[in-house]
Amino acid sequence: MRPVPSKVRHLPAELRALREDRTLTLQKASAAVGFSLTKLQRMETGKRGLHYDDAAKLFAFYQVPEARSERMLALLADLGDPGWWTKFRAKLPEPWRQEIPLEDEAEVIRDYSLGFVPRLLQIPRYADALFADLQPYLSQRTREVLVGVQTTRQSILNRLDVRFHFLIDEAALRMVGSPHVQEEQFRALIAAANRPNVTVQIVPFGAGAHPGLAGAMVLLKFIGAPTMARMSEAEGFRDSDSTVRTAWHAWNAISGRASSEVATNHLLYHRLSALSAQTGQSNLSIVQ
Repeated sequence: MRPVPSKVRHLPAELRALREDRTLTLQKASAAVGFSLTKLQRMETGKRGLHYDDAAKLFAFYQVPEARSERMLALLADLGDPGWWTKFRAKLPEPWRQEIPLEDEAEVIRDYSLGFVPRLLQIPRYADALFADLQPYLSQRTREVLVGVQTTRQSILNRLDVRFHFLIDEAALRMVGSPHVQEEQFRALIAAANRPNVTVQIVPFGAGAHPGLAGAMVLLKFIGAPTMARMSEAEGFRDSDSTVRTAWHAWNAISGRASSEVATNHLLYHRLSALSAQTGQSNLSIVQ
Protein backbone atom coordinates (compact mmCIF):
# COMPACT_ATOMS: atom_id res chain seq x y z
CA MET A 1 0.00 0.00 0.00
CA ARG A 2 1.34 3.42 -0.90
CA PRO A 3 2.10 5.44 2.24
CA VAL A 4 0.25 8.68 2.92
CA PRO A 5 2.85 11.42 2.43
CA SER A 6 3.96 12.56 5.86
CA LYS A 7 3.89 16.21 4.86
CA VAL A 8 0.08 16.08 4.54
CA ARG A 9 -0.82 13.41 7.10
CA HIS A 10 -1.74 16.15 9.56
CA LEU A 11 -4.08 18.01 7.18
CA PRO A 12 -7.20 15.83 7.72
CA ALA A 13 -6.95 16.47 11.47
CA GLU A 14 -6.46 20.19 10.80
CA LEU A 15 -9.59 20.29 8.64
CA ARG A 16 -11.59 18.74 11.44
CA ALA A 17 -10.09 21.11 14.03
CA LEU A 18 -10.93 24.12 11.85
CA ARG A 19 -14.55 23.02 11.61
CA GLU A 20 -14.90 22.19 15.30
CA ASP A 21 -13.25 25.47 16.34
CA ARG A 22 -16.12 27.19 14.54
CA THR A 23 -18.69 24.92 16.24
CA LEU A 24 -19.93 23.66 12.88
CA THR A 25 -21.40 20.21 12.38
CA LEU A 26 -20.41 18.06 9.44
CA GLN A 27 -23.86 18.63 7.97
CA LYS A 28 -23.64 22.44 8.13
CA ALA A 29 -20.05 22.67 6.84
CA SER A 30 -20.59 20.24 3.96
CA ALA A 31 -23.79 21.96 2.90
CA ALA A 32 -22.15 25.39 3.01
CA VAL A 33 -19.35 24.42 0.60
CA GLY A 34 -21.41 22.11 -1.59
CA PHE A 35 -19.84 18.81 -0.52
CA SER A 36 -21.70 15.67 0.41
CA LEU A 37 -21.55 14.85 4.10
CA THR A 38 -19.69 11.61 3.30
CA LYS A 39 -17.09 13.46 1.23
CA LEU A 40 -16.22 15.90 4.01
CA GLN A 41 -16.24 13.15 6.60
CA ARG A 42 -13.77 11.09 4.56
CA MET A 43 -11.57 14.15 3.98
CA GLU A 44 -11.38 14.72 7.74
CA THR A 45 -10.52 11.10 8.50
CA GLY A 46 -7.91 10.77 5.75
CA LYS A 47 -9.91 8.10 3.95
CA ARG A 48 -10.25 10.32 0.90
CA GLY A 49 -7.43 12.02 -0.97
CA LEU A 50 -7.15 15.77 -0.42
CA HIS A 51 -7.42 17.87 -3.56
CA TYR A 52 -6.12 21.42 -3.84
CA ASP A 53 -9.42 23.00 -4.96
CA ASP A 54 -11.46 21.24 -2.27
CA ALA A 55 -9.04 22.28 0.48
CA ALA A 56 -8.94 25.86 -0.83
CA LYS A 57 -12.75 26.04 -0.71
CA LEU A 58 -12.81 24.86 2.89
CA PHE A 59 -10.04 27.23 3.98
CA ALA A 60 -11.90 30.15 2.44
CA PHE A 61 -15.16 29.15 4.13
CA TYR A 62 -13.42 28.73 7.49
CA GLN A 63 -11.69 32.10 6.95
CA VAL A 64 -8.26 30.64 7.60
CA PRO A 65 -5.57 33.38 7.76
CA GLU A 66 -3.90 33.81 4.38
CA ALA A 67 -0.40 32.82 5.51
CA ARG A 68 -1.61 29.57 7.09
CA SER A 69 -3.85 28.76 4.14
CA GLU A 70 -1.02 29.31 1.64
CA ARG A 71 1.32 27.11 3.66
CA MET A 72 -1.11 24.18 3.73
CA LEU A 73 -2.08 24.58 0.07
CA ALA A 74 1.59 24.64 -0.91
CA LEU A 75 1.98 21.20 0.68
CA LEU A 76 -0.85 19.87 -1.46
CA ALA A 77 0.58 21.50 -4.58
CA ASP A 78 3.92 19.79 -3.95
CA LEU A 79 2.24 16.41 -4.20
CA GLY A 80 2.03 16.92 -7.94
CA ASP A 81 5.74 16.11 -8.09
CA PRO A 82 5.91 12.29 -8.15
CA GLY A 83 9.53 12.17 -6.92
CA TRP A 84 12.71 11.07 -8.71
CA TRP A 85 12.42 7.51 -7.37
CA THR A 86 9.09 6.70 -9.04
CA LYS A 87 10.65 5.86 -12.40
CA PHE A 88 12.58 3.04 -10.69
CA ARG A 89 9.62 1.84 -8.62
CA ALA A 90 9.18 -1.47 -10.45
CA LYS A 91 12.71 -2.56 -9.53
CA LEU A 92 12.72 -1.30 -5.94
CA PRO A 93 12.35 -3.66 -2.96
CA GLU A 94 9.02 -3.07 -1.21
CA PRO A 95 10.63 -1.54 1.93
CA TRP A 96 12.39 1.05 -0.26
CA ARG A 97 9.11 2.04 -1.90
CA GLN A 98 7.82 3.11 1.48
CA GLU A 99 11.06 4.40 2.98
CA ILE A 100 12.39 6.70 0.24
CA PRO A 101 9.37 9.07 0.04
CA LEU A 102 9.20 9.28 3.84
CA GLU A 103 12.96 9.75 4.11
CA ASP A 104 12.71 12.62 1.62
CA GLU A 105 10.25 14.44 3.88
CA ALA A 106 11.88 13.80 7.26
CA GLU A 107 13.41 16.48 9.47
CA VAL A 108 15.45 14.02 11.57
CA ILE A 109 16.52 10.50 10.52
CA ARG A 110 17.72 8.09 13.20
CA ASP A 111 19.09 4.79 11.90
CA TYR A 112 20.43 1.84 13.87
CA SER A 113 22.23 -0.76 11.75
CA LEU A 114 23.13 -4.21 13.00
CA GLY A 115 24.41 -6.25 10.08
CA PHE A 116 25.97 -3.75 7.68
CA VAL A 117 26.79 -0.08 7.13
CA PRO A 118 23.62 2.07 6.87
CA ARG A 119 22.43 2.39 3.28
CA LEU A 120 22.67 6.18 3.37
CA LEU A 121 26.41 5.82 4.10
CA GLN A 122 27.34 2.96 1.77
CA ILE A 123 29.72 3.64 -1.11
CA PRO A 124 28.65 2.15 -4.48
CA ARG A 125 31.26 -0.65 -4.50
CA TYR A 126 30.31 -1.72 -0.97
CA ALA A 127 26.60 -1.67 -1.86
CA ASP A 128 27.20 -3.73 -4.99
CA ALA A 129 29.26 -6.30 -3.08
CA LEU A 130 26.57 -6.49 -0.39
CA PHE A 131 23.81 -7.08 -2.94
CA ALA A 132 25.94 -9.77 -4.58
CA ASP A 133 26.46 -11.52 -1.23
CA LEU A 134 22.93 -11.19 0.16
CA GLN A 135 20.94 -11.53 -3.07
CA PRO A 136 23.09 -13.49 -5.54
CA TYR A 137 20.06 -14.13 -7.76
CA LEU A 138 19.87 -10.45 -8.78
CA SER A 139 21.05 -9.67 -12.30
CA GLN A 140 23.96 -7.30 -12.80
CA ARG A 141 21.57 -4.78 -14.37
CA THR A 142 19.22 -4.88 -11.37
CA ARG A 143 22.17 -4.44 -9.00
CA GLU A 144 23.31 -1.43 -11.01
CA VAL A 145 19.84 0.14 -10.75
CA LEU A 146 19.63 -0.47 -7.01
CA VAL A 147 23.11 0.89 -6.37
CA GLY A 148 22.28 3.94 -8.50
CA VAL A 149 19.06 4.58 -6.57
CA GLN A 150 20.88 4.16 -3.28
CA THR A 151 23.61 6.61 -4.36
CA THR A 152 20.98 9.17 -5.39
CA ARG A 153 19.24 8.72 -2.04
CA GLN A 154 22.44 9.82 -0.33
CA SER A 155 22.14 13.31 -1.79
CA ILE A 156 19.82 14.00 1.14
CA LEU A 157 22.94 14.14 3.32
CA ASN A 158 23.74 17.48 1.64
CA ARG A 159 20.55 19.03 3.01
CA LEU A 160 21.56 20.93 6.12
CA ASP A 161 17.89 21.23 7.14
CA VAL A 162 17.86 17.48 7.79
CA ARG A 163 19.71 15.95 10.75
CA PHE A 164 21.01 12.38 10.81
CA HIS A 165 22.03 10.16 13.69
CA PHE A 166 23.50 6.77 12.85
CA LEU A 167 24.11 4.10 15.46
CA ILE A 168 26.20 1.31 13.90
CA ASP A 169 26.79 -1.98 15.67
CA GLU A 170 30.46 -2.91 15.55
CA ALA A 171 29.40 -6.17 13.88
CA ALA A 172 28.36 -4.08 10.86
CA LEU A 173 32.01 -3.17 10.28
CA ARG A 174 32.78 -6.69 9.07
CA MET A 175 34.52 -7.19 5.73
CA VAL A 176 32.29 -6.67 2.69
CA GLY A 177 33.98 -6.88 -0.69
CA SER A 178 37.75 -6.61 -1.02
CA PRO A 179 40.06 -4.87 1.46
CA HIS A 180 40.22 -1.95 -1.00
CA VAL A 181 36.42 -1.64 -0.94
CA GLN A 182 36.38 -1.82 2.85
CA GLU A 183 39.10 0.80 3.07
CA GLU A 184 37.15 3.16 0.82
CA GLN A 185 34.03 2.52 2.92
CA PHE A 186 35.81 3.47 6.14
CA ARG A 187 37.02 6.70 4.56
CA ALA A 188 33.42 7.46 3.59
CA LEU A 189 32.19 6.76 7.14
CA ILE A 190 34.77 9.13 8.61
CA ALA A 191 33.88 11.80 6.04
CA ALA A 192 30.17 11.42 6.87
CA ALA A 193 30.86 11.73 10.60
CA ASN A 194 32.56 15.07 9.91
CA ARG A 195 29.46 16.54 8.29
CA PRO A 196 27.80 19.22 10.47
CA ASN A 197 24.37 17.58 10.28
CA VAL A 198 25.50 13.97 10.82
CA THR A 199 26.26 12.06 14.01
CA VAL A 200 27.89 8.62 13.77
CA GLN A 201 28.38 6.39 16.81
CA ILE A 202 29.60 2.81 16.99
CA VAL A 203 27.92 0.39 19.40
CA PRO A 204 30.93 -1.70 20.51
CA PHE A 205 31.03 -5.45 21.06
CA GLY A 206 31.50 -4.74 24.75
CA ALA A 207 28.15 -2.97 25.03
CA GLY A 208 26.50 -6.16 26.23
CA ALA A 209 22.91 -7.15 25.53
CA HIS A 210 20.62 -4.37 24.31
CA PRO A 211 17.37 -4.04 22.29
CA GLY A 212 19.30 -3.51 19.05
CA LEU A 213 20.33 -7.15 19.00
CA ALA A 214 16.76 -7.91 17.90
CA GLY A 215 17.39 -6.11 14.60
CA ALA A 216 17.88 -2.82 12.79
CA MET A 217 15.49 0.08 13.30
CA VAL A 218 14.73 3.52 11.89
CA LEU A 219 12.97 6.54 13.44
CA LEU A 220 11.76 9.40 11.23
CA LYS A 221 10.75 12.75 12.72
CA PHE A 222 8.69 15.17 10.64
CA ILE A 223 7.59 18.78 10.89
CA GLY A 224 3.86 18.94 11.60
CA ALA A 225 3.29 15.17 11.40
CA PRO A 226 3.68 12.22 13.80
CA THR A 227 7.01 10.47 14.17
CA MET A 228 7.21 7.11 12.36
CA ALA A 229 9.24 4.06 13.33
CA ARG A 230 10.25 0.84 11.62
CA MET A 231 11.26 -2.01 13.87
CA SER A 232 11.56 -4.47 11.00
CA GLU A 233 11.40 -4.24 7.21
CA ALA A 234 8.59 -6.79 7.19
CA GLU A 235 6.36 -4.54 9.30
CA GLY A 236 7.29 -1.29 7.57
CA PHE A 237 6.94 2.21 9.05
CA ARG A 238 4.18 2.87 11.55
CA ASP A 239 3.12 5.93 13.52
CA SER A 240 1.09 4.18 16.22
CA ASP A 241 1.87 5.31 19.76
CA SER A 242 2.92 1.81 20.83
CA THR A 243 5.35 1.30 17.93
CA VAL A 244 6.96 4.73 18.27
CA ARG A 245 7.19 4.43 22.06
CA THR A 246 8.85 1.00 21.77
CA ALA A 247 11.27 2.36 19.17
CA TRP A 248 12.19 5.34 21.34
CA HIS A 249 12.88 3.12 24.36
CA ALA A 250 15.05 0.88 22.20
CA TRP A 251 16.89 3.83 20.63
CA ASN A 252 17.66 5.40 23.99
CA ALA A 253 18.90 2.09 25.37
CA ILE A 254 21.17 1.49 22.36
CA SER A 255 22.52 5.05 22.19
CA GLY A 256 23.28 4.88 25.91
CA ARG A 257 25.68 2.01 25.19
CA ALA A 258 27.24 3.55 22.08
CA SER A 259 30.76 4.96 22.01
CA SER A 260 31.11 8.73 21.99
CA GLU A 261 31.67 10.50 18.68
CA VAL A 262 35.35 10.98 19.58
CA ALA A 263 35.79 7.31 20.49
CA THR A 264 33.94 6.33 17.31
CA ASN A 265 36.32 8.39 15.19
CA HIS A 266 39.30 6.79 16.91
CA LEU A 267 37.91 3.33 16.20
CA LEU A 268 37.21 4.14 12.54
CA TYR A 269 40.67 5.62 12.04
CA HIS A 270 42.23 2.58 13.72
CA ARG A 271 40.35 0.21 11.40
CA LEU A 272 41.26 2.37 8.40
CA SER A 273 44.92 2.38 9.40
CA ALA A 274 44.94 -1.42 9.58
CA LEU A 275 43.27 -1.70 6.18
CA SER A 276 45.62 0.85 4.64
CA ALA A 277 48.60 -1.18 5.85
CA GLN A 278 47.02 -4.26 4.28
CA THR A 279 46.36 -2.58 0.92
CA GLY A 280 49.60 -0.61 0.87
CA GLN A 281 47.86 2.76 1.14
CA SER A 282 49.61 4.83 3.79
CA ASN A 283 47.70 8.08 3.22
CA LEU A 284 44.91 8.38 5.76
CA SER A 285 43.54 11.69 4.48
CA ILE A 286 39.78 11.78 4.17
CA VAL A 287 38.11 13.08 1.02
CA GLN A 288 34.93 15.00 1.78
